[in-house]
Amino acid sequence: MRNSVSRALVAVSVAGVLGLTAACSSDSGSDSGGDGDKKPSQGGSSAGERPGAGGEPGADGGASLSQPQLKKAALVKGDVTGFEFQQMTDKEAAEGGAPKAADKECQPLAAMLGSSPVPKPSAAVYGTFTEGGDDLSQVGLIGMVRLSSYSGDDATAFVEELRGAVTACAKGFSMTTGDGSKQVFSEVKPVDAAKLGDEVLAYRVVDAEAGAPSLYTVVRSGPNVSVFFAGNMVDPKKVEMPAAVVKAQVAKIENAAKAAKG
Repeated sequence: MRNSVSRALVAVSVAGVLGLTAACSSDSGSDSGGDGDKKPSQGGSSAGERPGAGGEPGADGGASLSQPQLKKAALVKGDVTGFEFQQMTDKEAAEGGAPKAADKECQPLAAMLGSSPVPKPSAAVYGTFTEGGDDLSQVGLIGMVRLSSYSGDDATAFVEELRGAVTACAKGFSMTTGDGSKQVFSEVKPVDAAKLGDEVLAYRVVDAEAGAPSLYTVVRSGPNVSVFFAGNMVDPKKVEMPAAVVKAQVAKIENAAKAAKG
């Protein structure tokens, strides 16, 4: 019972801190995502070079993973020292709905904050991470991981559309959440990211009401995409994307894709 309650509390807390609609109603000066004050990379994105040209080796077009395979590849306790990981149930992950941006060009950013990303993945699993344990009174860094697999060129399209939205919506955007409430972000800014997978995109958004930044890192490894969200419950402006978490998760996904491809 304690684990179930703790998982629900963490999911709700993550959603609140990051401005996510997903799970809201459910029962490192890092080089992988930057911190809340990190300068944007040149060229308006923090991508590795174009698909297949940049990043570390390992995303060699491995298999598109099934949901059971994604779950098996998700980080668990012991994978990264100092962090706790919890997988979300399908019910928890599905309650974010489909946020709608006021401006069409910002829709990919809005979709990231719900549970209905576009293009729709073939399979997806969600989990949360906290630094230091599951005692929320002691937790600062908190976040969510979404692992998705795609068919055809949809994984590439997902990253490209999101990259375009980061550039187009630099001055912020507003959206209607899955439950019908309005949410406004005052800024969207790319940040530096480590070169992982076939391509990587990292950015920060600032909640207009709270003035709190949250960080997002997206890594495409062939047809599979790892998405990371991070916020800080204690001091929002000191948020960092944990490099160790990002690197470990991407490695697990790529190894699973290689094994599945045979």
